[in-house]
Amino acid sequence: MVSRLGLASLSVAALIILAGCAPGGSGAERTGIPTPDGVSVGAPSGSPTAAPTTPAPAPSTPTAAPPTSTAGPTTPKVAPTKPPASPSTPSLTPGIDVNQLPMPQGWKPRSQRVVGESAPSMPWAVERDVAELMLTLRDMSCSPKLISPRWAIEGSYTTDANNMAVIEQLTFRDSGTAKKFTQAYADGSLSCTPKPKLENVPDPVLRRIIGPEKWTEVVVARGSKVMLVMIKGEPSTKYLKALVAKM
Repeated sequence: MVSRLGLASLSVAALIILAGCAPGGSGAERTGIPTPDGVSVGAPSGSPTAAPTTPAPAPSTPTAAPPTSTAGPTTPKVAPTKPPASPSTPSLTPGIDVNQLPMPQGWKPRSQRVVGESAPSMPWAVERDVAELMLTLRDMSCSPKLISPRWAIEGSYTTDANNMAVIEQLTFRDSGTAKKFTQAYADGSLSCTPKPKLENVPDPVLRRIIGPEKWTEVVVARGSKVMLVMIKGEPSTKYLKALVAKM
């Protein structure tokens, strides 16, 4: 809420006129009020009228009026206004080392966009906020105690079959923790409703419906890293085996 400022109150000072007493033993008040011509009026009765001792001031010379300008009204100078700045175009260049992410054969990077926007506004490869990402993964796997990685990066792709795909690459403390995550994610997902279909290629494959669409997930553990590969649609088991064999 924007506050308003009140008006300041104004104070008026009173003007006090001090009257002095005339010197002398009689202590009589001076009642006469000087006038511009030097004559005192209102003096005590019986007193002689004093002759004017101060000559009247000479008539003053009239002051010449300032010259009147004949020029027309001047137009104030107005600084040119700058046009409103156009919104800057978001950079679609990744700010991370993209060589850390896998690039399956035939796949292409796909710039990302925020839901509700018509144009891409994010690079295809980004670093993810771990806490934010885990809220989604715990919900998807129905596992509220799913282990958090130390670091996470994400790549967005278009597959060789022109399907949307995302790879979340999670880095854990060691390979043992990465394997625990893989097992916990697959086991927890089987308790979700609707229940996904589980396969092994040999890495766990989860085929599930997310919203109105069918998605296929492969949880690939390689050392201390886990690659959660999510592909829109239902690629064949043969295709998935060939995919993970090169990861």
